[in-house]
Amino acid sequence: MFCPSCGNATSEHANYCARDGYMLGKVDSFSSLSREAGEFCRSCGIARNPLHIYCSACGHSNLKENGKVGSTPTVRSSSAIPALQTSLFRTSMFRLGAGNALVSLLISFILTFFLALIMNSEVKDGIIHYLNIPEYLVDTDVSFLHVMNSVLLVHLASLTLDIDMGLRASGSMNLHLGMFILLLIPFIGLTLSAYLFTKKRDWLVPERLKWSVYTGLLYGILLAFISLLSSSTQEISIPFGGSMEVRSHFSFISTFFNGFFFGTLFSFFGTLAANGKGKFALTSQLRDVIPFGEAVHQAIATVFRGLALSILFISIVLASKDALPDNPIPGTNALIVSQAGGYTWNFLNLSTFYGKIKRDELTISIFSGVKTSDGSDSFDEDLYSYILIGLIIPLFLFFWAGRRIKLTTSTNVLHTLLVFSSVYAGCMMIFSWVTTISVSLTGQAAELGRNSMEMSLGFSLFITFLTTFLFSFAVAYLGQIFTDRHIQPHE
Repeated sequence: MFCPSCGNATSEHANYCARDGYMLGKVDSFSSLSREAGEFCRSCGIARNPLHIYCSACGHSNLKENGKVGSTPTVRSSSAIPALQTSLFRTSMFRLGAGNALVSLLISFILTFFLALIMNSEVKDGIIHYLNIPEYLVDTDVSFLHVMNSVLLVHLASLTLDIDMGLRASGSMNLHLGMFILLLIPFIGLTLSAYLFTKKRDWLVPERLKWSVYTGLLYGILLAFISLLSSSTQEISIPFGGSMEVRSHFSFISTFFNGFFFGTLFSFFGTLAANGKGKFALTSQLRDVIPFGEAVHQAIATVFRGLALSILFISIVLASKDALPDNPIPGTNALIVSQAGGYTWNFLNLSTFYGKIKRDELTISIFSGVKTSDGSDSFDEDLYSYILIGLIIPLFLFFWAGRRIKLTTSTNVLHTLLVFSSVYAGCMMIFSWVTTISVSLTGQAAELGRNSMEMSLGFSLFITFLTTFLFSFAVAYLGQIFTDRHIQPHE
């Protein structure tokens, strides 16, 4: 027998579907339940969470029975699986995911169009004013950022540029631009669209996750198709004579993967927010609907909180040391500060920063300072004092997370802390992958011959996972030790 609502296999003696609660058989009578009025438990007087069915202090039920309300008709379950309604695939979800993917991409196109319009104008002005190149030598018909190229760049797709200057020089550049602040555009498009598409859907978290995967899959396919259409060739005039041909194209595989990953992740955030029953919150709904929900929520929230505080912290440090350009192209400072803030947050989690240009390597660590491939090392005392101040951010956030977990967990707290640290370390490992910047150049010039160069900036994924797991677990464990379990949370 199968549920006519969701297609789940059920027993012929079952009255309700175990998956979605659909009524399958005759029930003589049933009771209507509603939540008790008041903010405090009638049994022990402790403030209660309106989302909880039972009081967390004494176990008293927060529901009251409204009495018998009659009988219900018999509903016969189907012995055949409804067409395309199995637990693995639902056409209604797929269609809704397709609509969400299209609307999200349209929002990203609109936002990126204005971004490209502004940046094209400002880049040309920057070339004229900051590089002191006469205006008549700058080709005003050249668009440095096309809309389709820009849409792919804000999804951090890998770009390849082939440059041909005839007999004088030719070359190729592969670029992975890990400027994570660019993800704000697809984040807005996907999260907002998912929120609007699913705010009236009464889905459980597994259904919302499944729908997000549908959206991510279709979103990745659309982006990959755009990558095929975005290949372009431009003829650019060179100051003082000559021209060069620039051909640009994007990696089909990396574009699809990035579209699928970010499409799934951001859509899931949006549909979780839609499940907030009037509150727009990305992950707090997980607290009561999945195992270890509080730990998962605290892990994801700690990443966002730490990142925001690190960007604020590094902007204050850079401003105090007058380290930013006075008259940059608009938007340059935002890119610099946000990327520096992301690296700072990873750095404050005790990870080691790696930089490489050709054969020269650089590592920066809280423990060993700055080391180069030639064996030299240094550590600026001024920088070290800033680092010690910055360490307050992760220490406070991990301690707070441990406290919250202790207050809201009635089972084994140690297991919950392990889940928290594992999820947090996984999120930081993904963030390290996102923020990696890599450039590889190969070329040949008439007078210099063939040459190549590679540059990369970022953090080791394995070391990031290990250090963030150990650091977050140790401090969160201290947070739960110094927390009185009898204090009731107010959130």
